[in-house]
Amino acid sequence: MFLCLQEPGGKMGERVKIQPSDVVIMCSKSGKLTSSLVRYRCEKCLPPSVDKQCLLLSDSYSEQNDTEIYQNIPSKSIQRIMIPKNTTCDIQPLDRYFNRQMKILIKRLYHHVAIEKIDINLWKRNNIVKLISLVHNQLSSSKFNKMIQYSWYCSGYSKVNPSPFQNVEVCFPPTASIELCEKKRALKQASLPVPFVRRNFLSIISLFNIIFIER
Repeated sequence: MFLCLQEPGGKMGERVKIQPSDVVIMCSKSGKLTSSLVRYRCEKCLPPSVDKQCLLLSDSYSEQNDTEIYQNIPSKSIQRIMIPKNTTCDIQPLDRYFNRQMKILIKRLYHHVAIEKIDINLWKRNNIVKLISLVHNQLSSSKFNKMIQYSWYCSGYSKVNPSPFQNVEVCFPPTASIELCEKKRALKQASLPVPFVRRNFLSIISLFNIIFIER
């Protein structure tokens, strides 16, 4: 997961003190990707995530249209196909379904903290990083494989409809409770990928009225 934070000076401040293994953190003045950040993202995120030969589908955002960026990634042969302008909402798999589910999950967590008046500031940089890593960990569960496949189906790239499938609402059953969350805590600790993430998340996951999914 690549996370670009908005920093007034365009440089990472001392406030960001954690680095989960599944999140690559950078920043810019606007919070948007520059061409250099796109290059950095490709160099850091693509090699461990794709096979030797890769077909990359991405939108027409101007900062990522330099073909040279994708030709200089060591040990990888990447061909990029650009999604035409003004068609992202129709044929971009992330926009068609997946991003909405990720936003729902994040919003529900923010709302729970606000409604329950939990003493944690989710606008702090370190907590943002923790939350994004936590959401990425959960959406990597095999339970959401069909949901991700559906993003490709409804974009027109696959003819196989994977329905029925579970979306992020499975994380918020009506009977969820803090007590049940505590019981699931050991399961979550076992499913988090690295000790660093476990140490930093055990202080935050018990605050949410959410059923954590085994990967």
